[in-house]
Amino acid sequence: MKKHSDKMINDSIENSSIKFRQEIGKLTNSYLEQDTFSHDTNLLKVTALNAFIRDHILHQQNSTKGGAPNKTSVSMLNQHIDRIRKLLSTKDVYQGCTLEHFQMIVSLLQSIIIYYNCFLLQLPLFNVSIDLLKQIENNTVTTIETATGSGKSTLLPALLIAEGYDKVIVTQPRRLPCSS
Repeated sequence: MKKHSDKMINDSIENSSIKFRQEIGKLTNSYLEQDTFSHDTNLLKVTALNAFIRDHILHQQNSTKGGAPNKTSVSMLNQHIDRIRKLLSTKDVYQGCTLEHFQMIVSLLQSIIIYYNCFLLQLPLFNVSIDLLKQIENNTVTTIETATGSGKSTLLPALLIAEGYDKVIVTQPRRLPCSS
């Protein structure tokens, strides 16, 4: 591409004829038809996301609140991050180079930051968060019963927000009303 553009620049300096202008018009139309710019922009978005993850998440993983993170929680964080990478690379809604396409990346970055902060808490529910979120997505009602301090009222609302749920409410007391 660089070689071709240098040749065209030299040709335009030496010969400013209509033929040269027509050649530029043809090349411009060909470039637009190939949708190369949009493809290049999408690659840049993925590269920028990977740089953000590398600089703001992966380099800081060892600074968890409770010491060194366990392998399961690191694996879970990586699964959340990989899912977001895949969304950006494969979903049509993120493809393109308009302002709206770039603005949608903000929500992906926010989700990554939320997942990372959930990871830092090192609460037990984070280790099963992928399965838990799938259960919530696939069922109208989901009852979660775990030990105190596992992350039901701290971790779960944040995970739901990271998943894109707009309205998340945590109530007190958290006892499930039962009838016999």
